[in-house]
Amino acid sequence: MTFEKELICDLDKIIDISKIYIEKSNDKYFANLAKIFPVLGSKINWKKVPESIEEDVQSDDFLSQIIFFKKICEKFNLSEECIVIGDSAIDIAMLMSIDVLNLCLMKIIEIPQHLYVVSKDYSWCFSFTMEGNMAFGFSNRSR
Repeated sequence: MTFEKELICDLDKIIDISKIYIEKSNDKYFANLAKIFPVLGSKINWKKVPESIEEDVQSDDFLSQIIFFKKICEKFNLSEECIVIGDSAIDIAMLMSIDVLNLCLMKIIEIPQHLYVVSKDYSWCFSFTMEGNMAFGFSNRSR
């Protein structure tokens, strides 16, 4: 079973899967992300994102990554719809609310890939890497 199929089955057990809109390709979202955030290779260059927040944990410390996500969401009152995309193991894009993502983030973050969570208007973005790097920042669109 592919990571995508396994993820969708796992998510369906946790939440009503109809609360997540799934697109078959994440290409357009990565293209838009690269237009709005500075990139270095295939990743966001967080050093060039003003006032970005970066933390590092052990690569398998998923709980700390979830705590980071929830802490940032609370600090900046993030509650809108978001887009969830991975850069290798899954090619789908998942659109959902922050509340729904909070319910299923553990299943998504366990997949070995770099994960991005971005607002629908690209005003903010999270990244979680396989190496345990976590980052959050606002784009110029939010200023």
